[in-house]
Amino acid sequence: MFQNANANMVHGNVFNVQQHQIRVHEGETDGRLKILLERCCIGAQVDSNERFDPPRCDPETRVKIIQGIMDWINSDDEGASIMVLHGSAGAGKSALEQTIAQRCQEKGRLASSFFLSRTAANPQRSDGDAVIPTLVYQHLQVFPWLKERVLEEISKDPGLLERSREVQFDRLFVKYFQASPQQLQSEPRPRLIALDGLDECNDRKIQQDLLRIIAAAIPCLRHPFRFFIACRPELHLMQVINHDPLFQNIRIRCVNLGDDSQVNKDVHLFLTKKFREIRQTHPLRKFLPKDWPPKSVITALVEKASGQFIYVDTVMRFVAWTHARPDDRLNVILAMAPPRRDEQPFANLDELYTYIFSCVEDCDTVQRVLGVIWLASQNKVFRSLHCSFSDPVHLEEILSCRPGDIHLAFADLPSVISISEGHGVKVLHASLFDFLLDSTRSGSHALDLALAHQSLATWLWRKVNSGEVPTGPVNLILRDDSMLSYFFGHCRSAHLSKELTQAIERTALVLMNFLGELAQDKWSSAIPANLDVVKHCDHLLSRMSVVFTRKDFPRDSDGCVVLVEKMREMWLQRPLTGADDLFIWMLTPTIESTDRSAQARGSHTRKLVPALQRAGSRISTMLARNEQYLGRHVIEEFQELAGDESGASRGMKLTLIASRLMFWMTCVQRYTDSHSSSKISDISFTWAKYAHEAVRLSYDPLSIKVLMLLTATLLRHAHQLDPTTVKYTFTVENEGALKVLESLFPKTAKYYKDQVNAYIKRCTYS
Repeated sequence: MFQNANANMVHGNVFNVQQHQIRVHEGETDGRLKILLERCCIGAQVDSNERFDPPRCDPETRVKIIQGIMDWINSDDEGASIMVLHGSAGAGKSALEQTIAQRCQEKGRLASSFFLSRTAANPQRSDGDAVIPTLVYQHLQVFPWLKERVLEEISKDPGLLERSREVQFDRLFVKYFQASPQQLQSEPRPRLIALDGLDECNDRKIQQDLLRIIAAAIPCLRHPFRFFIACRPELHLMQVINHDPLFQNIRIRCVNLGDDSQVNKDVHLFLTKKFREIRQTHPLRKFLPKDWPPKSVITALVEKASGQFIYVDTVMRFVAWTHARPDDRLNVILAMAPPRRDEQPFANLDELYTYIFSCVEDCDTVQRVLGVIWLASQNKVFRSLHCSFSDPVHLEEILSCRPGDIHLAFADLPSVISISEGHGVKVLHASLFDFLLDSTRSGSHALDLALAHQSLATWLWRKVNSGEVPTGPVNLILRDDSMLSYFFGHCRSAHLSKELTQAIERTALVLMNFLGELAQDKWSSAIPANLDVVKHCDHLLSRMSVVFTRKDFPRDSDGCVVLVEKMREMWLQRPLTGADDLFIWMLTPTIESTDRSAQARGSHTRKLVPALQRAGSRISTMLARNEQYLGRHVIEEFQELAGDESGASRGMKLTLIASRLMFWMTCVQRYTDSHSSSKISDISFTWAKYAHEAVRLSYDPLSIKVLMLLTATLLRHAHQLDPTTVKYTFTVENEGALKVLESLFPKTAKYYKDQVNAYIKRCTYS
């Protein structure tokens, strides 16, 4: 229809034809821009309304770093270059990127920007495919001569934006700057291309691809573009930056924000300034002391921040809220007061940590390692094996991992946890454990310390069982840092796997064998006959008791039966006494399937009374020859104990309580036999104090009853002390135990109080 036409015009439509070439009118220009805009994310630009009130650096902070970056941007080097700013989560990378981009925009130096965000409502903010079109669109605004050329490229190939990111970057950007255009000779020339939060892009492969595309373009560009890229030091990104041949270029530099030696000073400056603003502008400022908060509080917040500006920014936004008292809000932050139900002091920080941990694949290993590190920081681990609880090699041994498994498990967490030679596994932020240990904040990511206790207990058992450590009584039992003490301590809180349950049963046998031989004086030549031995053994028995009386412990296991049989055999080897009868009676419900009827209980009680009478007689004869009084009260109180019904665990509870009681009786016999009667009162008081101290280690009311009963019994024969000291030692310090005793065993409580008061009276009128 247009045959032989030379200059045909079609008015009102979107094109004309001149010499067989398509020429585009304004309507077509709008169409091409629309194609580009459909792929753009305008909300990701530095000054977008979507990013209202973005994070910025305080004018008085990061001064040295900002100056260094601005010097790099404004340098006379005419070649393009890249700066990668990496740092841990919350270190302030986005605030730095925003501050730099705004300064460059004010001075006509900003070419383009893209601030990625995975949490933004706009899904394009995390879409890596939107980055290049958005940068190109901004270039059309700051380089007017570029607009027609880019749109012409889109006209020639309307499917260009469906092509690879590399092709888009080359045909819509790089090709126009391979020679310095005349239009760019005037100053100031736009230079900065800011790309923030590269790690927040929704696809790791796209993150790596964008890095490589930009690096490949650097040698081709003849305009001094400065690509300022900020990201967390994620493993997949650092592999490209540190090892990809494209990055082995002198025009590419990396800056680790963690190396900023001024960060604590800047954090302190920021906090001081914000607190001053609150004192000057808050509606309730007149109720604040002039010196609020104390300097020590600011110092503590600086330490807690660990270089995290997101932490202190979150804290100050919470404290500065105008509808509450700032001092009350600060107390919530300092954990001196609980938050209200509607308060979430660390919402921003929690959101960040939650996302980071949601990316972890090997959660079990991460949980166990962090748990071990936490317990080590609280001095709740066995340190005598010269093991570093942050060294990946030692951690792999504790967890029975293969070499390299720790590094692999933490590959997703470099922004909050570093692993390096010489420093091992290092938690970069002190606030991380606050998050992980508070399930109301961390939810499904809360730290399960039972996993760490399980790993540590199993590791200690393997050490003993493999013969790697000396297993004699001095090493295993009698040291201040006894391995068995830590083993039972971990077992108290650990998840009880089948392997660990068997280890507990076998370790308990080790302890009971030693106690049996100690009672027969087999260790007398090797172990000093002093009361420290008594204290260590009683401590271990207490810890073992707590483990065996756990509700989830399988008390019907073969190992438990073997343990009880061993304990019974151990005591039967000694000359039989009334106390032994008592011990055997208490073992019976565990070994045999005993009828729990009232008639059966009555039968057991009838057996118990004479056994207790003989036990009371034995103690009385040894210590004071006052058989009748002591026997009557012991029988009465133990009848109350015999009436206890606490379900399936009763047999094991009684067994363990009996073993503790028998151990003390053995000690009484052993030490009184080797001392003259004039020394008995001194020894009795010392034993009474040890029994009183053991109450603090007892988590079971029955154990408290037995120990306090023994304390009261021994006090009848103890030497005289200052009555004030006695009253404090045996009543004030035991107030909690007495309340337990009064609520469950009122007769024992009365007997205990009577004996203490009688002792105080004797001391007063002596």
